[in-house]
Amino acid sequence: LGILYRLIEEALDNARLHSGARCVQLRCARTPVNLMIEVSDTGRGFDQNTTKPGLGLILMRNAAARLGGILAIESSTECGTTVTCIIPNTIQ
Repeated sequence: LGILYRLIEEALDNARLHSGARCVQLRCARTPVNLMIEVSDTGRGFDQNTTKPGLGLILMRNAAARLGGILAIESSTECGTTVTCIIPNTIQ
């Protein structure tokens, strides 16, 4: 659980520090198969084609992979950012 907590903390910190958003939303959903964590903001976003991922994003991707999951980032300038992590539901 510590890795998952750290991943969520990093996603929230990124939104707070970099997005300029007035609103950040955290959603969590659990199915029999997967656990989904999503952090969305209404901030300025970034162009994924021209912006090099920072250490925080790299660490989040590595954390998701360590848990057997994936991390997806959707962002565009002026439209905010959504970070989604999906991992196998192995937490009892």
